[in-house]
Amino acid sequence: MGRFSGKSVCYVRFGCAVESRSGFKKIRRMGGRYGSKRRDRKGICDSVGRKGLNVVLIARNLDKTEAVARDISTRFNIQTKVISLDIGKMGPENVHQMRNELQNLNIALLVNNAGTAAGVGNFLTTGSDEDVAGIVNLNARGVVMISRAVLPLMIAKKKGEKRYVINVGAIFGGVNPSPGLTVYGATKAFLDSFSIALHHEYKDQGIFVQSYIPGATKTSLMFKELEGHPLVAMPEQAVAGALAHLGLRSRTYGHWKTALCGWYHSWKNVNEAYIPHV
Repeated sequence: MGRFSGKSVCYVRFGCAVESRSGFKKIRRMGGRYGSKRRDRKGICDSVGRKGLNVVLIARNLDKTEAVARDISTRFNIQTKVISLDIGKMGPENVHQMRNELQNLNIALLVNNAGTAAGVGNFLTTGSDEDVAGIVNLNARGVVMISRAVLPLMIAKKKGEKRYVINVGAIFGGVNPSPGLTVYGATKAFLDSFSIALHHEYKDQGIFVQSYIPGATKTSLMFKELEGHPLVAMPEQAVAGALAHLGLRSRTYGHWKTALCGWYHSWKNVNEAYIPHV
């Protein structure tokens, strides 16, 4: 790949770091104008790549991630770097590994998009212990450890420019408890709290942390129960909104459809939509 020049985006699981050859101020201007037409987790990578920002992809599946890296590198004439790492199994030793891999890069944006779920209607004792541990480790623990690895690098190289972190949560659990998605929802509530607290800890050091709370989005990971729902957003719409709010809102739904769902759920103590009716 060669040596990166400019700033990077670090995109986790796709995870993502960005190096910009032409100024990171462009990232906020992407909102409302650009987004992925691929309707999958490449939305943010496409958006930043389209503006000439170099991208670091961090994910477990090396083959798929390298294919994405080649694709965005060819289409947008940017540099990419792929790091193979199972975020769900990330421990203290991997924090140092990440810092070593990224220490020479000028990271302007970290996107924590790692996440998994076990489906709708699962109670705590449903499914395997491995599934439950995997959800907690990937959705919560992995984000904390990646943030510990990358934030010191961003602070050290900020040089008067703002740096950004986007932590991708979910409306299911992130707004109110969601029985039937108990463990998944709890990790998203944790992520929202973590992001808001992190923003206040580091905002005076030039780090803007955004808690991005998307709702149902038409991707390959969307729950089948939500197919055809009128409030399902397209990925390009949701991504554009989140990027447009960088530096402006530390907590955002990204799209009016999700904001409407969030407003509705905020009036309910518990979201019981995902409790199986027997």
